[in-house]
Amino acid sequence: MPSPILVASDAWRNFWVAFRNFRLSLSRRPLDYIFIELYGELPEYTPGLPFWRRFISIPFIAEETPGPTMASLRYALDLIANDPKPKGVVVRLDGIQIGWATAQGLRRALTRFRESGKKVVVYADDFDTLKYYIASAADQIITPPVGGWNVVGLRIETVFVAEALKFLDLEAEVISVSPYKDGGDALTRTDISPESRENLNSLLDAYYEELTAAIAQGRGLDQEEVRSLIDRAPFQAADAMESGLVDKVLYQDELEEFLADLEGSKRLIYIPLAQAWKRFHRPVEWRSGNLIGVISFEGVLTTGSSRRVPVPVPVPLVGNTRVGQEDVVDALRKAERDGSMAAVVIYVDSRGGSALASDLIWREIDRLNKKKPVVIYMNEIAASAAYYISVGGSWIISQPLTLTGSIGVLFVRLITRGLVDRLRINRVSLKRGEHAGIYSDDRKLDPDEHEIIRKHVFDLFDRFNNRVTSGRGIDENLLKEIGEGRVWLGSQAAERKLVDQLGDFEDALAKARELAGLPNKRKTPHVWISSHGGSMLPLPALSQPAEYLALFRKFTEELYWMIPPIDIRVK
Repeated sequence: MPSPILVASDAWRNFWVAFRNFRLSLSRRPLDYIFIELYGELPEYTPGLPFWRRFISIPFIAEETPGPTMASLRYALDLIANDPKPKGVVVRLDGIQIGWATAQGLRRALTRFRESGKKVVVYADDFDTLKYYIASAADQIITPPVGGWNVVGLRIETVFVAEALKFLDLEAEVISVSPYKDGGDALTRTDISPESRENLNSLLDAYYEELTAAIAQGRGLDQEEVRSLIDRAPFQAADAMESGLVDKVLYQDELEEFLADLEGSKRLIYIPLAQAWKRFHRPVEWRSGNLIGVISFEGVLTTGSSRRVPVPVPVPLVGNTRVGQEDVVDALRKAERDGSMAAVVIYVDSRGGSALASDLIWREIDRLNKKKPVVIYMNEIAASAAYYISVGGSWIISQPLTLTGSIGVLFVRLITRGLVDRLRINRVSLKRGEHAGIYSDDRKLDPDEHEIIRKHVFDLFDRFNNRVTSGRGIDENLLKEIGEGRVWLGSQAAERKLVDQLGDFEDALAKARELAGLPNKRKTPHVWISSHGGSMLPLPALSQPAEYLALFRKFTEELYWMIPPIDIRVK
């Protein structure tokens, strides 16, 4: 039960909220359509500038203005939906740089808004496949006369660099648990394997089914007709309108007149969201007295501390963002100690990473889960090591288009002897111990060493399988059919019991409240937990050349990886 002080605080706030809402209802100022411009990556949440940076400007350093987030968009749509004055929103999509799972979350947010009885109008200078997938949830789709309908289908691309490595006198040595665990193929093969082709075709079919079904449902078309239109694309704007794919061909400055005609009004006002904030009604809310903690895992999982590198790290398999196990463990223990946190949601957007780091993080999640519910939310990708840590939670939620699975382990290293010899570098080594050079990059493993490493890889794989069977309650025979490196979309993973529920971040928060036994009628805020006292898990940039070299060495020292195929890009 909330404390008397909290109840009194809520009562005081709600009095003024109700009074303000009453004053706004008496205002005759029109507020018909709200213009929302979306751009950038649309992360779930971004921290604001530190308090002191709001008042002090630093010369020669650009001030970054945080772009729109999914959290701020959903909040805005909720306010507009519950305000009696606005008739709808106009959403401009040009400039978004998001993946398919985020697009699915955005599309769902627009669909929820329409269910309130208000209209959604989407405008874009042209429509590619991803933008049109989102736009198909709208009442009206508008593009300018020179705009195009470039929904030409989907394409998955993988890259193989074995010949390039050979040209540089480099060679990759990879030990994998299965042909489906193909993360090392890009380094050792020149073409796609039959197992990879099978897996990627399965993913492509699932993506295409979701795309065409969504367009058909949103535009009132038959799904086969949608497939036929995609096969005939691209279309110019006028042809797209004639085919029922676009509702109107207009320049943006003509939107106001169009909306007025749509509403049967001589005069209609639509203003940018930033100007409308102060004119929205606010909800009357009573708090539960508890919190939901949120911890972000976004990047490659490694041992050590978290870092964000301004430029890509030149190491295969990894990107430029590193989620350090030390910082993650610290954040999880903070959540464990905080008695006000009734449950924790872990926001996962990771391709996996170090086998050691993932097991250490899994242990902390498993410990925390025994004390308070832990809900895993998977966004764009939560595969391999990221799936490993996820099975430690109480409940797993993913988007239908989230990439997940990839249950398996890789041993990967580059053999540099050829390049060193070409550069006429003489490398002399002395050793004590029969296997002192087993991890050296100057030669390939001998048969005895290869067997040692192979045993280690399969021991890690058995541990991974045991984590999944115990955490998910999956039979070993079923796991053999769905595991061994196979990658799945969230919709496929749900059918195979790898995830519990399909949904977005809001669904994850709702599930956390449910598992914690919190009342639905009271508000339970969520807070992002950091290991350093900030507003979310920090990933600071490196500042010294030595730090870059240390990070490079850190990645190259990690030999046992839980990571999916090097690159899956659906375009």
